Amino acid sequence: MQTPPGVMQMAAPRSHPWRRPVCDPFNQAVRQRMGSPSLDAAGLGCSAMGNSFTGGAHEISMSNGNTSVFVDVMMLAASATISTEWGYRFAGRIAQSDQNVFGLGTAGFALEDFDWGSPGEDAAANKLLVLDTLALAARRHRWDELDYSPPLIEEVLRRFLAMVQDFDTSTATPVAELDDSFPGPEDVVARSCLRHRVLAPLVVNPDCVFCDEL
Repeated sequence: MQTPPGVMQMAAPRSHPWRRPVCDPFNQAVRQRMGSPSLDAAGLGCSAMGNSFTGGAHEISMSNGNTSVFVDVMMLAASATISTEWGYRFAGRIAQSDQNVFGLGTAGFALEDFDWGSPGEDAAANKLLVLDTLALAARRHRWDELDYSPPLIEEVLRRFLAMVQDFDTSTATPVAELDDSFPGPEDVVARSCLRHRVLAPLVVNPDCVFCDEL
């Protein structure tokens, strides 16, 4: 995939491009087949915690493992669809759900907290960008580059599509003072990881989500 125009690249010399975190459900299944103790039994609490994503009347709850997969496939898709300042802010909000950086059980967001832009054309264009990114992820964009098969995530993506489609952006009330608020223009940068060809949009974290898993 070509890097989007205007996105500078950064090197990420890591040992393996797509290694999954220990909490991933794929890794849990492997542990079970090998007769290893479950992650909960090992005291890691990976499935005991979860994350909530809401918008309007919709709510999507995900385990930490499925949240990690959601972030992976969304960042793969976002790296192909995004080329605007608002798009980098949206990618930054997805990256804020990277539990390898921000902690287990700390992901999740409400569409009401997004700064969708000015009412009318801007908000409509930004909503369409989110829908296009979700749709591309649902079409398994670059999943062949992963070293695992994303479990259950296609149904999650379909539910996200429905949630965003039904959401009225005029009801959003973003609160900039919150630590996990929708990133402002000063919080993001047009930056891409050279090794993984994935956006690394957060100023506070120079690595992409796949670098963070290593």
